[in-house]
Amino acid sequence: MSKVMKKALALVLALTMVFSTVVVSSAAKKAKTNAITVSTAKKGKTKVAATSKITVKKGAKVYLNTTASKCKVKSSKKSVATAKVSKKKITVTAKKVGTTKLTITKKGYKTVTVTVKVAKKAPSFKVNKSKVEVTAGSTAKVKVTTTAKKIKVATSKKSVATAKVSKKTVTISAKKAGSATIYVSDKNNAAAYKAVKVTVKAKEVAPVTEDVKVDTTTIKADPAKGEVSFKLPTTDIKKITKVVTKVGKTDVTISDAELAEITTAVADKKVAELLATKTKGQKDKDITLAGKKVTVVTEYDATKGADVKYAGKAYNVKADNAKSTVTVNGKTATYNAADGTVTYSGLNADQLKKAEQAIKDTQFTVAK
Repeated sequence: MSKVMKKALALVLALTMVFSTVVVSSAAKKAKTNAITVSTAKKGKTKVAATSKITVKKGAKVYLNTTASKCKVKSSKKSVATAKVSKKKITVTAKKVGTTKLTITKKGYKTVTVTVKVAKKAPSFKVNKSKVEVTAGSTAKVKVTTTAKKIKVATSKKSVATAKVSKKTVTISAKKAGSATIYVSDKNNAAAYKAVKVTVKAKEVAPVTEDVKVDTTTIKADPAKGEVSFKLPTTDIKKITKVVTKVGKTDVTISDAELAEITTAVADKKVAELLATKTKGQKDKDITLAGKKVTVVTEYDATKGADVKYAGKAYNVKADNAKSTVTVNGKTATYNAADGTVTYSGLNADQLKKAEQAIKDTQFTVAK
């Protein structure tokens, strides 16, 4: 054999090997997975994990959602259940009691077989909550009522919420703020399922606060006018979360919850009925101030104010929204939103002295 022929044969052999590699590689290409999910809603928005077995009540319909579009489907027993394809949805109609196998095929995808059991009665499957609201980092429980021996769960967004099941209790763990859907189903029948919508709220971070007292240089007393004024430690009233003052030798605390109505009223420049009530017609509404009830005796009237009882004593409370004032038993407090100044007026010499000392003793907790 000549050298030329040997070289030619070597070349042919080499090309044949290359071509064989290409052909074999192409033929060995893996078929895609045609994932099947199940929904009982026609729109197919509610899905559960892929299944190979479903049980359907006679006369009912169930929908198989496919990854591939326009698949071919064949029922081994059309008398038991039929299947109709529309894009990525297969509508399965249960005809009579029995079992049939649906074979789903699509070029380039793996063949999927779904066993459909048609029963006289639909499997019972219920959850005690269809909606859950939980804070990130916390958990919520959902009870399942079913005859199913095994339950499984799936989540639409693992980054928002996950779930695990123990017997017939599903524990949902909130990860971060957002929305997710937890699908709870019969492990052996994905057509028996419930969707639980989960709303996760962001975890509230406790505000950083500091305790401050009134700057004494802002305290101004005018005996001639019977007035004393001072500036609050912040003009943003909403940042004040607690006030501790003295009544005699006793520290009295006004909590954040008790301040809520007042701070809102002041921020909105509606300094009305602070110790009474914000709305007319709410007679006998009890309000708590410094841990003690303020009982409204008479309905609030813009001219007459409201009569209230607090700590065993009677008071009359009036307010003027336009002027941002509130008057208690003839003693008026005026709030200036521009610079945070509070002015008390209508005080005699003794009351002026006591008010000035009380202001110096008062401590405010302010959120930074």
